[in-house]
Amino acid sequence: MATQTMTESQQIAPKKTQRQYVRFAFYQATPAYRTLDMEGKERAREEFITILEDLADDGFVRIYSTVGTRSDADLLIWHVSGNLDVIHQGAARMNASELGRYLELTHNFLSMTKRSIYVDKHVHQGQEGRRTRIRPANMR
Repeated sequence: MATQTMTESQQIAPKKTQRQYVRFAFYQATPAYRTLDMEGKERAREEFITILEDLADDGFVRIYSTVGTRSDADLLIWHVSGNLDVIHQGAARMNASELGRYLELTHNFLSMTKRSIYVDKHVHQGQEGRRTRIRPANMR
């Protein structure tokens, strides 16, 4: 019967914290988009929605209208993934789409998140659990 022993480096190696990449992309529709006929707009929107649904398979995507609240953007896309390549590929697919030709990226913010090392053992009475990943409230 073989016995397993851990090396000293295996015993003290800290647990790797999983990170998430978060992108906030603000887009403004170009004046040319407003000149498209309804059929062209609908076709472009459907393709864009398909791309966003594909991206949601690896993380999540939320879309917010900023019409009337910002003069420099009409749309905010919030994209979260554990893989930075997915964020890059998603941006490339959106830019290459039919609708992407009519969207101007006005602001783009990329961040990385991880659970704080200082709150690992800190728990409040009645706490539901330990949130280590970004998730909207409706994704329990």
